[in-house]
Amino acid sequence: MLEIKGYDGFADLNSYNTLKSKVQTKLANYCKLTDFAQKQMITMYTSSGKGSESDAVNYIQQMYREIYACRDDLADSRAPCEVVSGDFIPCTTYTNLPNWSGSDEDSIAIALSQIPNNLANRIMAESAYYKAIIQKLQVGIDAAKNPPSAPPDSPSTPASSPSGKPWSVEGFYGGQCSPAAAQARRERMRLDALARDAESCTIPSLDSEIARVSALLDSDAVNRALSNSNGILGQMIQLQADIEAVKAKWGDDGPKKTYAQFKGGDRMQAFLFSLKQL
Repeated sequence: MLEIKGYDGFADLNSYNTLKSKVQTKLANYCKLTDFAQKQMITMYTSSGKGSESDAVNYIQQMYREIYACRDDLADSRAPCEVVSGDFIPCTTYTNLPNWSGSDEDSIAIALSQIPNNLANRIMAESAYYKAIIQKLQVGIDAAKNPPSAPPDSPSTPASSPSGKPWSVEGFYGGQCSPAAAQARRERMRLDALARDAESCTIPSLDSEIARVSALLDSDAVNRALSNSNGILGQMIQLQADIEAVKAKWGDDGPKKTYAQFKGGDRMQAFLFSLKQL
């Protein structure tokens, strides 16, 4: 059997396969929570009527930057808010680790290296934001049981990001990048920086990455963060059930009311308003 150098001397491919299974199992509920929350974030984005679901992909990436920087519209509700470094890492990084090929250890090491050392901080920051979402949406669900005749009003605009920057413009406007252009520029700069780094960097060894990720998953910080997210997952599942129950109650055959038109507000307000109209 082909062997690789392991962190305990020598280990066969089972060392990696065991770790791969461990990553997927331990982060399964966190990834379910992330999927639930992102669906609600997309709904909030499209409820304003100013963005499509495809636009929401870029919006979500920017949203996580705001969350990590404690600049999102719900930051005050989870004080103290701790800043987290880095961009959002999708769950596919954890769930789609490559299969062992027996000949490409570098690819596996690189895949493992994408699991960040500040994983616990990321999970805690995201979970705190998801919990804030749940609390806000519960207000809409409660109000949907007896919809008002007038919508909430707000001076903010649904066409803005949490930092107040416009999302709906394509190309360039006033010399500034549009969201799409800014994203493309940011990605190009990221790739240019990586290319410069690649000239002098070394690829981490597979044995060191197996040791690092294994220790990371066993750490108290990650276990506490995952335990916290598990509890929030339960709340998110209940929230989804409540939303579906409201939809069923106020379906096509349910009683109708006449409501005033939504007059404006941020994306959360737009979504809360849409819930109240069910």
